[in-house]
Amino acid sequence: MAFLSFALLIAALLLFLVSTRQWPLLLRGGVWLGGLALLIASAVIVASDDDHGGIFRAFGDFAAHWYAPGESVLAQSLARNGPHIARFVLPLLDLFLIIGAVLGVLALIAFTPGEGLERVTRPLAIGLVGAIFGGVLALAIVGTGFGNVSQQRVYSTYMRSDAITDGDTFFVGEISVRLSGIDAPEGDQICRQGPGLRDVQQCGAEATRHLRTLLDGALVTCVVEENREGQALRSEETFARPLVNCDAKRGDDRAFNIGERMVADGFAIEYKNVVGPYAAEAREARQQRRGVMDLCSLRPDIWRDVPRSATAFRERRSLPRDRALSMGPCPAPVNEPRGEYVMPD
Repeated sequence: MAFLSFALLIAALLLFLVSTRQWPLLLRGGVWLGGLALLIASAVIVASDDDHGGIFRAFGDFAAHWYAPGESVLAQSLARNGPHIARFVLPLLDLFLIIGAVLGVLALIAFTPGEGLERVTRPLAIGLVGAIFGGVLALAIVGTGFGNVSQQRVYSTYMRSDAITDGDTFFVGEISVRLSGIDAPEGDQICRQGPGLRDVQQCGAEATRHLRTLLDGALVTCVVEENREGQALRSEETFARPLVNCDAKRGDDRAFNIGERMVADGFAIEYKNVVGPYAAEAREARQQRRGVMDLCSLRPDIWRDVPRSATAFRERRSLPRDRALSMGPCPAPVNEPRGEYVMPD
């Protein structure tokens, strides 16, 4: 699919170039429209390819985080990979200086009377400037890791706390990955407790802090989950991070499974409450009310994917009608006439 999209893009560019010929206007318009159709077809193929993790998906994730742009993968990758991008771009400074010298010479030559030389030097100058900006842009994209630039199946690194973005997502080197089979409260998610659920706790921040405590300085090894065809599994989020199963080891301590520990400690639940490998740990954490399991909130996927429910819970202490969509020991709510379940005063 990627090869077809690339071929259509090249064909579209060639048609756009041909349309600049001094042919009859109707013919030129037809050629240009053909190029536009090929360009749109190429974009549609890219946008519909679930395995493509390119710029479209990155900007889609950025738009989804309009309320907190710093939490988007685009912003995090650019911030974390600034030095890496510089290592790509700065070695080409010599080449850019040579291009600058050539531009200066061309501009000097253009001082001669007449328009003949200008017609030659002006396109060359534009092309050289475009080469610089295009090269920098391409290297920056590669440096941030967007696109399917990494086909690794195993990642390993010594973890730093600033590489952890929330309770189930972190960077392994330059790749953002998501723990498979679990779901931790989102970074901005709140939980409630007390009479009428009036007391507010920042349970998303608590889950993030707990994971940072577990992993800071530990050797983390992650294996990418695969389907039956051997293809890497990705999360259902906009950016489709690789789903990984990770172990952590600190010094001489025994290695532990990170997802299992987060569930057992009460700072994550099984993904969408589907019974999986951590069912026993999840049940015990609920019974013992460990971590944020002592608090009431929405399931993380509902908080993330249904903004209306998150707003209602945040502002009016409203819970969904289906109790399976909540998390923790939520008391029985009162059915309001408008169809919401809210906490009694």
